[in-house]
Amino acid sequence: MPSKSRMYEFSLRDGHGAPTRVIAAQSKLDAQNIINATKSPLQKIENITYAGWCPVVAKPDEDASAVVFEVGVKGKSYEISRRHESYSHLLKVAAKEVQTVIKYLEED
Repeated sequence: MPSKSRMYEFSLRDGHGAPTRVIAAQSKLDAQNIINATKSPLQKIENITYAGWCPVVAKPDEDASAVVFEVGVKGKSYEISRRHESYSHLLKVAAKEVQTVIKYLEED
């Protein structure tokens, strides 16, 4: 059974528009703090919206010998890799699945 995490949709405005992205966080304030810590000074947070408790599946990324996460948010699937702001949070949320993936990667 997949783990679940609170997910938030957000958009950052910059010179190229304001595409919607997703982030896993403990609360809306936590999401805002994570975004503020990683955004460029030229970007502005347009909005942060709670998307609900969403399924999180840990999968192997054999090219990078790492764990990636597949997250389902409102019918869309997102892949969260090491460079994503949510990665460390999802490592904790899906800790048991992460260990299974790591063991699989180490077997190769």
